[in-house]
Amino acid sequence: MRYIFSAAAYAGLAAAHGYVKSYTVDGTTYPAFHKSLDLDPKYNVKRVDWGYAKGGPPVDNVTAPEITCRSHPLIDPALTAIARAGANITFKWSDWFTNHKGPVLTYMGEIKDGQKPEDVDFFKISEATYDPRTMRWGTDWLIEDNDNYYTSTIPSDVKPGTYIVRHELIALHNALNDDYIKKISGAQIYPQCLKVQVLGDGTATPKDTVKFPGGYKWDDKGILMNLYYGPNEYISPGPAVYKPQMASPPKGPLPVVKETGEVTGPLAAEYKQLRAKQEASFENTVHGDR
Repeated sequence: MRYIFSAAAYAGLAAAHGYVKSYTVDGTTYPAFHKSLDLDPKYNVKRVDWGYAKGGPPVDNVTAPEITCRSHPLIDPALTAIARAGANITFKWSDWFTNHKGPVLTYMGEIKDGQKPEDVDFFKISEATYDPRTMRWGTDWLIEDNDNYYTSTIPSDVKPGTYIVRHELIALHNALNDDYIKKISGAQIYPQCLKVQVLGDGTATPKDTVKFPGGYKWDDKGILMNLYYGPNEYISPGPAVYKPQMASPPKGPLPVVKETGEVTGPLAAEYKQLRAKQEASFENTVHGDR
């Protein structure tokens, strides 16, 4: 059987610059939303992350609604990942442009019935920013040391509930353009959001939170800066990373997950082949840029 790989489908990925391919949440891997394929109703795709019918390029306006979860309007997830408090979430990124240097940040926020992502109060749970001794950025560690994987840990003391996990890369290669009229710096922000049911007996509700939009200003020191002069420090945008009073490993058995969003049935092979082909073509472009 032959499958058609359209230029329009590839263009959608190329315009995105980079994206999360999968999430491994407390040991279970869930495919991430794929803009070029997951909107096709014939595949009946279900995802744990917020998708989007249009958009998906990097966000340069920190006051725009796209800053929350990459695009607007969003497609709500049909599934919810499950994790114990204290468990890890690993984000598998597509290959990344090496000149798009910057920090890697992860936030969480409880989402209640009827709320939208922009209503959520987010606290930061991890960050990989900049080491002035080695002049290496979070994206350097992501690419060179971790094969495009980044892992964050759910704080072990947070109360159980349904959370949005908001994960992002901030590319600072063009963040020295102080446009006081448009109020943009040139920084490119790549947020992705997934829905996670957190299990446990914790009681903590972190207080140092931000909303998106609202968490960043265009001229924050971590958004408007010149990385080409070898900065002596980097001041990360947003609140400080939340630290549990006493970190502990996850309690209880691994969650039982009934559905991950993998395409099944007679179209599974077709979907898998098309997705692999489109992702490979995009990543060949990335390697050509290096």
